[in-house]
Amino acid sequence: MLSLEAAPLDVDGALSSPVANPHKYVLYSPSVAQLLTFATCALKESSSSGVLFLYILGETTGAAPKLSAGDTSAAAAAASSGDEGTVAMTEDAARQTGTSLLASAGVALAPHSTGTQTAEWRDALTPGDLAVLARRPLFCEIDVAGAIGFLDLVDMANVFGSPVAVVVAGAQLPPNWPEHLGSPLSLFLTDPLTAFMALTGVASVAKETYDMAATVVAAAQDTVLAVMEEALSRGDQADDLDAAALIFFSGDSFLSRHVARLAFYLAVCAMHGEISKDLASIVPQMRPSLPDAIVRAESVLEHVIQLASTLSVTLQFNDVSMVVVS
Repeated sequence: MLSLEAAPLDVDGALSSPVANPHKYVLYSPSVAQLLTFATCALKESSSSGVLFLYILGETTGAAPKLSAGDTSAAAAAASSGDEGTVAMTEDAARQTGTSLLASAGVALAPHSTGTQTAEWRDALTPGDLAVLARRPLFCEIDVAGAIGFLDLVDMANVFGSPVAVVVAGAQLPPNWPEHLGSPLSLFLTDPLTAFMALTGVASVAKETYDMAATVVAAAQDTVLAVMEEALSRGDQADDLDAAALIFFSGDSFLSRHVARLAFYLAVCAMHGEISKDLASIVPQMRPSLPDAIVRAESVLEHVIQLASTLSVTLQFNDVSMVVVS
C-alpha cells in the first residue's frame, strides 16, 4: 500500500508552496488490519481537502485453482464464481487458497467468495474493506491482473457522497511486453515514454529523438486535460456523478497528471494494431470510466501517431480514422 502526495506546481510549472501532508506509507505483505491501520493514519494526517491515494501492486505467477469433483468448500465455491474480487494478503493465505503469489508485493489474487468465509479467506482484502476509507475522497489503483471486483468499491462508497475512483490493471499483458519492466499500467503512469518504447519494441534512440518524443508525450497529456475539461463541462454532464468525480480529481496536480497518463495509455492501446484485437483483456479498467470522447478524441490520437512517427514505429498503429470518436 502506498499513500503519497505530490508537490503542487504553479501555472509556469515551478514548484509552489509545500504540501500540507508529505507523509507516505509503504507496506510489504501487510495483513488487512495493518493496511487499514496505516490507511486510517494517512487519513488522519491529511488535510481536510486531501485525497487518500492507495496503490496496490502485484504480479501473478501461476494459474487459478482447479476444482475437484464433489468439492464443496468455500474456496471451491469462490473459484467457481469467477468473480475476481479479493486479494489474499499473506503468503500462507495464497498457498491455502491455491492461488498465485504476487511476488513483488507479497499478495495474491483470489476469486471473490460469496459463501461462508473460512480460515483460508480471512486474510483476503475485499472491496468492502476499502469502502470504510471512502468517507473522504479516495483514489485506488489495484495493479493486480484482472481484479475487477474492486471496481464495485465505487458503488459501495456512494453512500458517503465523497468522490471515489478505482483503476484495475488489465487481465493480460500486451503482446511482447518485456516482463522485467513489471506492470505496463505502473510504467505508463510513471514514465509514459519509456512505457511506449517498451510497448513498441524500441530499445534505444538518439538523445535528440528522445527529447522530441518527450515533448510529444508532454503535449499529449496537456491535450488530454484540455479535452477532458471540455467534455466534462458540457451541460449533459452537469448532474452526472461520474463526471463530478473526474472533475474533482482533475483539480489535483498529481491526480490530474495521473488520469491524463491513463487516458494516454488507453489511447495508445486503442490505436495499436495488435493490442486493439484483444483490447478488453489488456487495457486497465477505471470507474468512473474515461469517456471515449476523451480517450478517442482526434487531437489525442494524433499525438499517438506523432509519437509513433518520431520513434519510427508508425506501421504498428491503426489509422486515426479507424479509432476516432467525434
